[in-house]
Amino acid sequence: MSTKETLEFLTESVQKWQKIELASVTMARKSKEKTDNPLLLIVLEILERDSEYHHRLQQVLLEALENGTLPLKPEDVGLLSDLIDMHHKVEKDVIEIGRSCRGALGDQGGFVLPKFILDYLINDEEKHDALLDGLAKVKSGMYPYGG
Repeated sequence: MSTKETLEFLTESVQKWQKIELASVTMARKSKEKTDNPLLLIVLEILERDSEYHHRLQQVLLEALENGTLPLKPEDVGLLSDLIDMHHKVEKDVIEIGRSCRGALGDQGGFVLPKFILDYLINDEEKHDALLDGLAKVKSGMYPYGG
């Protein structure tokens, strides 16, 4: 594929993806109206918000593809470095706490709901950690000698 064809493919695909994310937001909102179960409400809220965030991030991607640049200016890099360093430590700490709690439950029978919640939380914190690792790589790719 040529560069132009690749950009067209990415743009069309991400726009389709955005429509699916918006449909997910609508589905989650409608589903929340049908329940008062606290666990289901939280899960639906997570799905709704994640889809909203995905849509926003996809929009950043589309704008970057259109403009040919990443929306990260040199003055943002210092803030980015501080954010990565500070939050990385926090993420590692909460992952350790979560794993400790989950480990205490082991493979014991019962505790199905606590295991489900802890597994989700640990996975989500690991996702945040991976997000920060990715940002660090972006920063290094932009400023290989100053990062």
